[in-house]
Amino acid sequence: MTIPEEGLQDFLHEFDRERLLKRFENGERHISFRYWTRTATFEPMLAEDHMALYREEETGDIIAVNYVLDRTEHYRLEEKERALEKSNREYAKLLEEEKKHTAMIEELTKKLQSQLELFTVSIPGGVKISNDDPEYSFKYVSEQFANMLGYATPKELMDASGGNIIGLAHPDDVKVGLADALNQYTHSDHYATIYRIRCKDGTYKYIEDRGQKVIKEDGTIEHWNLMLDKNDFMHKSIALESEKKANKSKSDFLSRMSHDMRTPLNGIIGLLKIAEKHFDDSELVLENFGKMQVAADYLLSLINDILQMSKIEDGNVPLTQEIINFDELSQDVLTIIEQRAKDRGIQMQFRSKKEGLRYPFIYGSPVHMRQIFLNIYGNCIKYNRIGGKIITVLDYTEVVDGITTYEWTITDTGIGMSKEYLKHIFEPFSQERNDSGSTQQGIGLGMSIVKGLIEKMGGTIKIKSEEGIGSTFIIRISFKLASAPDTVKKTAAQMDISGLNLLLVEDNELNAEIAKTLLSDEGANLTVAEDGLQAVRMFQRNRKVILTQF
Repeated sequence: MTIPEEGLQDFLHEFDRERLLKRFENGERHISFRYWTRTATFEPMLAEDHMALYREEETGDIIAVNYVLDRTEHYRLEEKERALEKSNREYAKLLEEEKKHTAMIEELTKKLQSQLELFTVSIPGGVKISNDDPEYSFKYVSEQFANMLGYATPKELMDASGGNIIGLAHPDDVKVGLADALNQYTHSDHYATIYRIRCKDGTYKYIEDRGQKVIKEDGTIEHWNLMLDKNDFMHKSIALESEKKANKSKSDFLSRMSHDMRTPLNGIIGLLKIAEKHFDDSELVLENFGKMQVAADYLLSLINDILQMSKIEDGNVPLTQEIINFDELSQDVLTIIEQRAKDRGIQMQFRSKKEGLRYPFIYGSPVHMRQIFLNIYGNCIKYNRIGGKIITVLDYTEVVDGITTYEWTITDTGIGMSKEYLKHIFEPFSQERNDSGSTQQGIGLGMSIVKGLIEKMGGTIKIKSEEGIGSTFIIRISFKLASAPDTVKKTAAQMDISGLNLLLVEDNELNAEIAKTLLSDEGANLTVAEDGLQAVRMFQRNRKVILTQF
């Protein structure tokens, strides 16, 4: 440890012999102070020196026992704390705990004699001494360290751990924690690292291990360790980091949403201005109206995705249990995606592992089933290469207690995803390529919605991907078997509303005007009510079919 030249005088002043004797005569038994110094590797370190003074009974000599704590990280965290206003109260609690520890030291060091046990009680945490063997077997464990982990006695802790720290450390932290300590040992004879230790109840607690290599007169090496409970501190630090990441995610999302929503809106406004200036050019106007419809549909899909994700997170997605004709559902999905695939020259291939579809009728929520597969196939098309392929393999299990499990394996020949992004693909608003110049549109909610719906149905989804090769989606969902329905639903083309008396409930004037025009064009006799109360009164006077906005 090196004292900087500018702080050397203050340091020597605190350790002046005559000054220390005078302070003892004035009744002071515990002295502490902080100063900046440098480690053996010339790293700046804020040291906190604690000195206990007592009179040796046999000789009458005044004995000073001191130990130094590295408060550098604590100081830096205090600096961060002041910058994070929301965490002030949490850090205040931590500082209060530190004050309690200091108070405990001051009280206990008054009783300090020459025995190790009395001294270990006076420090904030526990003490262990380990041998210099591969397992760092325990030579001594203080009662405070055992109590910290929920054990009544040091012997109980030693028996439960197999007599070494390796038997207590979290498996994921053993290599990391030891590697960190050994790396620090290469630069000095002490280290400080944080890792998780198993408690008596099976849970894990974060502790800070401050180790000192002690070489005895006979050349043997021991490791003396101060063990500090950092569980609350680490969990609060992790929570703060999570909050910062969540805030950044929200900021990134708002930024992308702002761009994604402005793009179609600006397009619609521009096309309207063109149509206004060239109103006589019916061909141009119709063409622009078509483009406006595409932009409006995309904007609506963005809003629908956000609302759907919100409902899934709140658990407010009601799944229906309707009879699904599996062939019809598959055909519906194919009808929607087929043209998009053809426009990009992408081949759609379907095959089944078993010959024939043995269970064509099942109970499920057809709307959400379509949404799942339209999202997946939409991604397979969007991120595929021109002239690529999308291969779907269907399989199902035999019926057990009236339930069968369908498995879809959908593979594309697209650009694929990195291993790092695969870890986050189901997180809301996650995108691997989210730059504003990207040709792939979206806000990163599609796969979050898919996973939420599949899990709500009791199913699973797994994804395998390799950059430049493509991706594979494996979906497994169990369904209760259904009998073939007696009636067949009419298609939209077969439904005729001409001559029907309809009551439309709509409080938005523009929406009411659009709906009135569209329904009147289909031959319906339409009456508009501005609110629910007016609609009820009109319906009571004249029983009509009611249309209302949900």
